[in-house]
Amino acid sequence: GGAAESLSNWWYDQDSWLGGRQDSYMVDGYSELVDTLADDLDIRLNTIVSAVAYGNFGVRVTTNQGTEQAAYAVMTVPLGVLKANRISFSPALSRAKRTAVSQVGVGTLNKLYLGFGERFWDETEAMGYQSENRGEWSLWMDLEQILGEPVLLGFNAATFGKELESYSDQETLNAAMDVLRTIYGRSIPDPQAALITRWNQDEFALGSYSHIPLGASGRDYRVLSAPSGGRVFWAGEATNKKYPQTVAGAYLSGQRAAQQIIALACGLLPENWSRDNESSPGHECPKEDEMRKSRFSDEQIVGILKEHAAGESMGVLCRRHGISQQTLYRWKQKYDGLEGQDVRRLKALEEENARLKRLVAEQALDNQALKELLRKNW
Repeated sequence: GGAAESLSNWWYDQDSWLGGRQDSYMVDGYSELVDTLADDLDIRLNTIVSAVAYGNFGVRVTTNQGTEQAAYAVMTVPLGVLKANRISFSPALSRAKRTAVSQVGVGTLNKLYLGFGERFWDETEAMGYQSENRGEWSLWMDLEQILGEPVLLGFNAATFGKELESYSDQETLNAAMDVLRTIYGRSIPDPQAALITRWNQDEFALGSYSHIPLGASGRDYRVLSAPSGGRVFWAGEATNKKYPQTVAGAYLSGQRAAQQIIALACGLLPENWSRDNESSPGHECPKEDEMRKSRFSDEQIVGILKEHAAGESMGVLCRRHGISQQTLYRWKQKYDGLEGQDVRRLKALEEENARLKRLVAEQALDNQALKELLRKNW
């Protein structure tokens, strides 16, 4: 969601591969997910937070509907809202936290859904367009196979995505249809329905999701995830160093925060564990690795490589199996031409090699310690 020239070339892709299929459609909207997670919870709608105080008394949250108090709180406020200082904190957040909020960027990815009376586009899931001005209306998705209706989805990100928010609805539709008529001809019909997002104008979002610009680093995500004062815990995509910018990353960060509170409340962590340690890397939760551990079996890897050897394109294979081209390249380098049992033997050898390296390293440390002891005795 950030302009290419503003991104940190060193850090922009520091995140980890989540595993499995990366893009899925919520056919009936995110309410499918939210309604399930919110079941039996006390959800207060139209309740806008303006201040958070925390200390030995717990956490006191001031809203337009009154004040709420609890022992702990989880903050899931979008980074854009934190940047705008819409919520005051007492005591103030640490300097490290405030610096991270300032340094991590909030990008833009806006969408335009167009519903037509009939289909006129190609039989392809994604359509690219090279505009005169780079990045304008450059990607379209065919949603007919998902929704059962002739719907196109257009994406606009970064600078133009933000600029587009100043357009009226009609100006946005005119710009989109000019592009589609350039691709498919002037005779295509007008849309019968449209839905436009403007994330920077949403006062409860103020942007789409995070990115790492020049001057920031992946470590800032960890600083954003660190608890404040042992009372306020943090969640959201911008607090997940491994999987930022994703729904899964936001969900896993919420699990992490809940587990931290439970562990602290049950006395499983030292009382000062979450105080003044925001530069510490120890805020990852083992739960966050679970989704990455859903590996393909050896036979599945071999089968995918055989499909590629038989002539199936890399792009089709990656979409079909929900893997990245980087993963497919890595498999080809290591396992191309092998059978399942060969892959298992190779993995076993790699594990044994790693074990032997650890033994050598441990022996080297023992030898060094022995030398130090002998020198002191002499």
